[in-house]
Amino acid sequence: MNYTWDFPQFEIRKESEGQQDVIYIVHWRYTGSEDGYLYSVIGTVSLPYSAGDPFIPFVSVTKADVEGWVEDCVDLDEMKACAIAEIAEKKNPTTETVPPPWEL
Repeated sequence: MNYTWDFPQFEIRKESEGQQDVIYIVHWRYTGSEDGYLYSVIGTVSLPYSAGDPFIPFVSVTKADVEGWVEDCVDLDEMKACAIAEIAEKKNPTTETVPPPWEL
């Protein structure tokens, strides 16, 4: 199983606690893939900032920084388990959607 993070956008405060362009919300997508099957979950996390906390200027933030922040806020083990289960279901479906019998 391969897992990837995407961070399509950030919400920033132009000024907060003496810093400029402070990220306060991260929008994320976590995708599991295997054998051409995909499972994705999306969400947001809030990142509080107080004066004196460690700070990385927005232009210097790396994807690895953001991954760490988000992983500290979500249940990564649960998301991986859901991806594994969903992809297993897609590979070997146990349910199907069908029309009403009178329309067959």
